[in-house]
Amino acid sequence: MNTRLRPLLGTFVEVHVRGLEERRAQAAIEEAFACIRTVDERMSAHEPQSDLGRLYERGAFEAIEVHPWTFRVIRASLFLQWLSDGIFDISVGQVLAQNRFLPVWHPRVIVNPCAVLFDIELLDDFRIRFRRPLRIDLGGIAKGFVVDRAVEALLAAGAESGCVNAGGDFRIFGPRAEPLVLRNPGNPRQLVRVGEIQVGAVATSATYFSRRKRDNRMASPLIDGRTRMSLDFPESITVIASSCMWADALTKTMAADPQRGASLLKHFDAHAFSLSSNKSGSRLRVLRIPAEIDAAIKPKRKNGPAHDQNL
Repeated sequence: MNTRLRPLLGTFVEVHVRGLEERRAQAAIEEAFACIRTVDERMSAHEPQSDLGRLYERGAFEAIEVHPWTFRVIRASLFLQWLSDGIFDISVGQVLAQNRFLPVWHPRVIVNPCAVLFDIELLDDFRIRFRRPLRIDLGGIAKGFVVDRAVEALLAAGAESGCVNAGGDFRIFGPRAEPLVLRNPGNPRQLVRVGEIQVGAVATSATYFSRRKRDNRMASPLIDGRTRMSLDFPESITVIASSCMWADALTKTMAADPQRGASLLKHFDAHAFSLSSNKSGSRLRVLRIPAEIDAAIKPKRKNGPAHDQNL
């Protein structure tokens, strides 16, 4: 097995591959990391030079050409916004900046507080224009998207099996099953094994590392697009799907509205569960779970890297 670990996407990204001779394995891993760097550069909500920064500065005045992947992720976000009745919304970047989860950009740009996701116009030739000034954040979907692209690079190289793990979002393929290990929400340093997974994508959302006090209440980067309010919940939400992009995005809808989120799980043939903690230990609540996961689940401590580490 060939494995590489690098700091990208605001976390540590691990890529490992089996079934290739050394030179081809290294080339496949480098191609996977090249995909990740592209998304890191183009879809960053922290860098003004990214596609999102350029759209923020000029999108309400002219059509801006973006990378095809940026265009694809924004289009997918519009689709999920429609399906979720507004729960999932990438036009909340200014809310995140006000809550100090994103840096302030270009003070001369005045974001319209009434601007919503449907103020985004998708045009030909990967061009995007805003009807009203707004700020996009793709933090709820882009990481899953790039995990899918990195896995595609490994598959294109002929890898027998492999995994890309981007701190909370990962996708695995091949004949070997791997433990599914998550953090205990009540004690994030404690790891809980909830089963095994062989093929598929997994994403986990939680607030145990990101929540902070803001205006006498706890706030997190997870936003309900319907209310523009920050979410703060004690559990972690994990979604299993064939696409890591959709698994990533669906964790946010599940966190904001479990009932509406459950209907979306069926649409994407996805599965989910929440992990909570109390004085008697960690507890798993099944929302919709596939046969591959061991649902006799008696959580136990396990030493090793957590799949949802938010570093």
